[in-house]
Order: sequence, then C-alpha cells, then structure tokens
Amino acid sequence: MRKNEIRKIAADYNLPVAEKPDSQDICFVPTGKYTQVIDRLKPGALEGGDILHIDGTVLGKHDGVINYTVGQRRGIGISSSDPLYVISVDAKSKKVKTHILLDKYP
Repeated sequence: MRKNEIRKIAADYNLPVAEKPDSQDICFVPTGKYTQVIDRLKPGALEGGDILHIDGTVLGKHDGVINYTVGQRRGIGISSSDPLYVISVDAKSKKVKTHILLDKYP
C-alpha cells in the first residue's frame, strides 16, 4: 500500500497519526541520536581517532568514526581552503581519510 492509502485508513479510524508529518530521523531512536544506540550495541564506536589527508598527513582528531560517512563534506571538523570530503572510514584503525574534490582540479 502507498503512504496516502495508509493515512486514509488511519483517518477513517480517527487515529492521530493520520496527520503526523513525515520523519527524517530514525523512528526507533527516541532521542534521534543514533550514535548513542550504536555505542551501546558496539562499545568503542565513539572512540576518537585521526582525521587524515589522503597523503597520510594528520589534519586533526575526531570523536568516533560513527560520525562520518564516505562522501560527507559538512561537519568533518577540519578547516580547509578547499572543500574536504570523506573518502574512507576505517573503524578498526579509527581513521577517517579526507581529500579535496578531485574533479575540481585537472
């Protein structure tokens, strides 16, 4: 069934969720902080580590690889004149590698 069909059924039964706005968060995480759930299920997921440039230079520190995804550009926590993107996340070594947008340069 489509969402609008489900909403119609809910409205027919006078359920308050019939008009509930769509959620952009994980619905089963009451606080919206999925990192807390993962840290509880996988202790150590919020342990800090290095943020590296692709060439191996340490650019800074992070508060857990769980906070990063490949392709991420915002919220990396590193200041740079060029936009940095996460290119790899290694949970075992607790390293996050970044690089500038490759197609910006010849």
